[in-house]
Amino acid sequence: MPSSTQVEARQCSFVDAARQSGVRRIVKLSQFGADPEARERFPRYHGVVEEHIRNSGMYYTFLRPNLFMQSFFNFRPTIAMQGVFYACAGTGRVSIVDARDIASMAVLALTEPGHEGKTYEITGPEALTHTEMAEILSEETGTNVKYVEISPESMRHVLLDLGMPVWQADGVLEDYETYRRGEGSRITTTVEDMTGIYPMTFEEFTRDYVEDFRRTAAGAA
Repeated sequence: MPSSTQVEARQCSFVDAARQSGVRRIVKLSQFGADPEARERFPRYHGVVEEHIRNSGMYYTFLRPNLFMQSFFNFRPTIAMQGVFYACAGTGRVSIVDARDIASMAVLALTEPGHEGKTYEITGPEALTHTEMAEILSEETGTNVKYVEISPESMRHVLLDLGMPVWQADGVLEDYETYRRGEGSRITTTVEDMTGIYPMTFEEFTRDYVEDFRRTAAGAA
C-alpha cells in the first residue's frame, strides 16, 4: 500500500535517479488494473509510474497483483473484540493472492532473463466473496468469524479508527468499489505458469497463520 500522498512523484524520481546512476532494469510491484486513466487513485498512480518507466529507456517488468491475503491481518482488531470483520465488498468476488506467491514472481523477474518488457497480472487460484473468506477463517481456526457488510461511509470510519490516514482510507474505499462491481474477480494462471507451483489458496494461507488468527479471535494482543 502506498506510504505517502507523494508516492507517485517519489517513485518517478526514483526511476530518474536509477537511470542516471546506470541502472538498466527495474522490476516494479504495481497493482491489478494499473492504468494512468483509472478512476481509483492507487491503480492510477501505479499506471502513471509504469508509463514513466516505459519512457525511461530501461528494461522493465511489471508485477500487478490483486488484493493480498495478508491484508486480512488488518482486520485482527475487530476479530479480536467482536469475532467479525467489516467491509463494503458486497457479494463481489476477489481473486485474492498470497504475498509469498508475489515474492516468488519477483525473484524470477529479478534473477532470470526473458522477463523484459513483460507485465504479469498475479492472482490466487480462486475468486472468493468476503463471506466465503469468513467461512474459511471459521473452519480453519475453529472459531466463529463473520463478515459484516457495512456502508462505504461506515468502513471509512473503521479504517480511520484503526489509524489509517484519510487519503489512504479513501483509496482503500475506491478499491473496494471495484470489488463490489466484480472487477477484482478475474483469475490468471501466471503464478503456476511462471513458477511451476500452484498458487496458495485462502485455506492454505489461513492454515499457515492459524495460531495467529486463533490468538486474535481469542482476543490476544
